[in-house]
Amino acid sequence: MFEKFNFDLIYRERDDLTPLVVMMCGVAGSGKTTFSQRLEKEGFFRLSIDEEIWATNGRFGIDFPMEMIEEYKKEAERKLRNQLIKLIQDKQQVVIDFSFWNRVRREQYKKLIEKYGGKWKLIYLKVHPDDLRERLKIRNKRFDANAFPITEEVLISYLNGFETPKGEGEIVIEKNYHVILPIHYKGERSMEIFQATIEDLEGMSNLFNLYRIFYQQESDIEGAKTYIKKRLVNEDSVIFVVRDREVYVGFTQLYPTFSSVSMKRTWILNDLYVDKTARKKGVGEMLLQKAKDYAIETGAKSISLSTAIDNYAAQRLYEKSGYTKDSQFYQYELNLI
Repeated sequence: MFEKFNFDLIYRERDDLTPLVVMMCGVAGSGKTTFSQRLEKEGFFRLSIDEEIWATNGRFGIDFPMEMIEEYKKEAERKLRNQLIKLIQDKQQVVIDFSFWNRVRREQYKKLIEKYGGKWKLIYLKVHPDDLRERLKIRNKRFDANAFPITEEVLISYLNGFETPKGEGEIVIEKNYHVILPIHYKGERSMEIFQATIEDLEGMSNLFNLYRIFYQQESDIEGAKTYIKKRLVNEDSVIFVVRDREVYVGFTQLYPTFSSVSMKRTWILNDLYVDKTARKKGVGEMLLQKAKDYAIETGAKSISLSTAIDNYAAQRLYEKSGYTKDSQFYQYELNLI
């Protein structure tokens, strides 16, 4: 589980001066402990209420009666909360392996983390109820601190009471590791980035048409739709799009190629466009980071791009994102049309 997730989205936020606290969020069976244990292997200190109860009071329903569980949860959380404060003050990176099922509690912990000098990142594991049921069938057969038995009745109560994070600065990880990243944490707005499919044809075509107009081409929405449809159907390019609620606000398009010298795959970042309504909000950086993550996942050697000599804003963005200007080779082009 999570083998395909790019954990660098979290690791790159680590800071020796301002410790990072990762807050896990999700219903029982969503994979919070598995995710947290991956961070633990990379030096994060993991805090778990279930494991604290197990270590202090023993096994649920065997070493203590079931009616004591809520009291023991409160005791364990008080202890871990104090431990969290000390860890932040000691500049330790932490992952909180709680469910964080309601917004009030999430806000309380964010304020606590910031008060004592840390910064937080909220990770919401979004899993379909049917997938949760299958996972819990397996988990309920285990006998360890993290195998608290969950019946169908208990699961339904969890699902009904769970307050889904929205506009809280959350990173959402869905099935197949579709990741929704926050742009900012003020108000109720957030944006999502994902790889475009044929279902995104309408929104992508409008963006692509605006992109061509930006480069002094005549508006041609039907031509744009035909071109993007061919790319998506033939799968001869990879398009990542940013959407703000239901509005498509930016995209980047990658074309595959290869380097004969290195004998490795490379990508051409041919297009990058952000609608004027969404500029200066980090959308460009978001798209470049997604392209980089994808290139790494596909084992590519590099990403190359070109931009207009007088497009200074784009040059600053690329250089800020780690791109360097080629000083070894000239680029030539043979026009055939």
